[in-house]
Amino acid sequence: MKAFNVVVSVVVAVLAVVSAVFAFLMMQKSDKTQVGWEAFVSEVGKTAKTLDQKSGKPIAGKLSATALSIDSAEQVGDALKLLSRRAKEIIAERDAFADILARIANNVGATDVPGDAEMCGLETYAASKDKVFNAVDQAMSNHTRVFKKLNDVANSQLNASLNVDALRNGDTTAVAPLVNAINKQADANRAYERTLGNVARMVNVDFDKEKASGVSDGVRAKLSSLDADKRQLERDLDAAKRTIREKEGALSESAAKLASLQQEVAKRDQAITSYKRALGLADANSKEMPWTDGSIDARRAVVGRVIDVNSDYGYITIDLGSATTVEQKLGNKTLPVNPQLARGMEMIISRGAIGDDAEFVARVKLGEVGAKCSTADIPAESAKIKTGDYVYVSL
Repeated sequence: MKAFNVVVSVVVAVLAVVSAVFAFLMMQKSDKTQVGWEAFVSEVGKTAKTLDQKSGKPIAGKLSATALSIDSAEQVGDALKLLSRRAKEIIAERDAFADILARIANNVGATDVPGDAEMCGLETYAASKDKVFNAVDQAMSNHTRVFKKLNDVANSQLNASLNVDALRNGDTTAVAPLVNAINKQADANRAYERTLGNVARMVNVDFDKEKASGVSDGVRAKLSSLDADKRQLERDLDAAKRTIREKEGALSESAAKLASLQQEVAKRDQAITSYKRALGLADANSKEMPWTDGSIDARRAVVGRVIDVNSDYGYITIDLGSATTVEQKLGNKTLPVNPQLARGMEMIISRGAIGDDAEFVARVKLGEVGAKCSTADIPAESAKIKTGDYVYVSL
């Protein structure tokens, strides 16, 4: 029994030591948690106060140490949502501000406008902001320089003074002195041109208002050259008389040549009459002549047929080609004539030979032209072309 009591005592002692150690460790952890929590609450409060600056919507009072204490742990989540919402609002305003800056840069003609990432990035924002500012500043400087130059020109050329500050501020009435000076100068110029024009017409000098400064010189030159013109006219008259005599001689020669040519024509007319009689033409005086290759008469006589329709590839084959000929009945002779069919020539497709019963089918253009046959694409809007349809040249 004594041994049992000793064992029990030892066990109790061990348990007491373990309990004391565990209590000590828990107390240490609780102290560290409290310190960490207080640091967290302090930083949240500082962050809220920073966000409150000039915001007009303070939230720091709702994120005080009391509101975020461990004793109020159940309400901490709701309180911290204020901080989250404020961060989202600031981000939205930041993005909107970045967009406005980019639009301003574009509007003033900046060539190196920062992108969204550069405008919103904390490390690149400062440089991006400077780019926009420099672009706006350059645009304003350009405007001011232009307005100053305009004022200098108005002063020096038209004795008109402009208000540069008013122009820079967009006051359109500030250009009134310049407009008035221009109108006054224009009136004076028109009066001068009218007077100078009247003088120029009196001395038969062409007046050109674009070269008005030279009109007076032209008048003087005109007066001084009248005598020289008279002498030159006399020389020209003598030369013209010589030319007339020469032309009269040439005219006589031409008359002789004309008579000879008329005789030659008469001989050829007789030969043509003989040829017509040899061809058996009923009227020797008929003006009917042999067709020439490629002539309208030859093409008008062309009649072909569609020999194949390839619907799959959208083309037809026609029994006409570069070697096709038509026959001309001339007296008692029949002459073959080549109508000279060529790529791109427009053809008419009809159902039946041309006449009262013929039905128009389509217009096509020759594609590949062989010696005896040709192809043509089928128009999408045409009626269906069939094998055996007639083909004519479109004249």
